[in-house]
Amino acid sequence: TPRAQSARTPQCPGAPKKASMPPLMKALHAQGHACLSAVSAILELDPAVASEPFWDHDMETPLSCALRLGCSPGVISLLAFPPEGGELPPFPDLLRRSRHDVS
Repeated sequence: TPRAQSARTPQCPGAPKKASMPPLMKALHAQGHACLSAVSAILELDPAVASEPFWDHDMETPLSCALRLGCSPGVISLLAFPPEGGELPPFPDLLRRSRHDVS
């Protein structure tokens, strides 16, 4: 006797989802003073994140992201010259801007 067919239809995998934003990227998307204070708090906890690219977001550096989003000069300064213990971001960045172009 033939086996009964399953009532379930095969499922196709869903489309890939966009990666969630890391905390620093979320902070950079904030507006005004909220952006500056959030970025400052994140860099206080881990200054090295200023030089770590956003791997799942086209490897954009935090500094490039801040420039693209039009963040305030205070935020740009925090990312270009992180607090003691943080490494300087790599230059040139992915947009081929040098440290001189940014500062």
